[in-house]
This record gives sequence, structure tokens and C-alpha cells, in this order.
Amino acid sequence: MPVNGYRVNGIQAAGQLGAVSTTTFSKVDRYVVQFTAPTLSSGLVSGAESTYTVSGLSTGTVLVFSPTNPINALYTYRPRCSTANELVIAWGNIGDSTLGGAESTNRGTLLQFAF
Repeated sequence: MPVNGYRVNGIQAAGQLGAVSTTTFSKVDRYVVQFTAPTLSSGLVSGAESTYTVSGLSTGTVLVFSPTNPINALYTYRPRCSTANELVIAWGNIGDSTLGGAESTNRGTLLQFAF
């Protein structure tokens, strides 16, 4: 597996989603994940998945991922966690040319919301 992510901080107290919502967070965590965007061939059918170990990541949560440094705007990425402590990022290419090869190791912020 690639380089592990690590937890930066967490909120253990319940937080509310707006002034009129009754939905509360049971936990919000922020992680830093090191990654390298994969090489993807052109076309909408092109894709790859990368798996990372992130201690404390849970299934059944909402994940939001954002690279810290810019990557090619034609990459799409979608995080998910189907096994505890394991982050999978599904990568896609929405362009008509091959992506990657020149991408270097980057880092991104991963937010985890538990309800």
C-alpha cells in the first residue's frame, strides 16, 4: 500500500448541520494523505483505484477529499472506505489525452463525517 495517511485532529462532541437541522455529527476527523495521481489513458472509461492505510477511518461515513497542491484539472477523484482503516480513491480522466507520468507525490486533506 502507498504511504499512510495520518489523523490531524478530531471533534468528538456532536455538532449541528445548520441552524434548523436536527442532524448532528458524532465525529469529524481531518487526515492528511500522501498520494501520487496515477497515469490514466484518455477517455471516460479510463480509471484506476489507489488504496491507502489511514488509521481511524470508518465505514459508513461521509468522506470529502481535496488535494493540497494542484493536480491536472482533468483528473476526477472519489474517496470511499469499505474496510476500516482503508481509504480507496477512485481516479478518472475526463480528458481526451493521457494523464500522469509527470505527477509527483502530493498530499491531500481528507475529512470524515460520522453521524
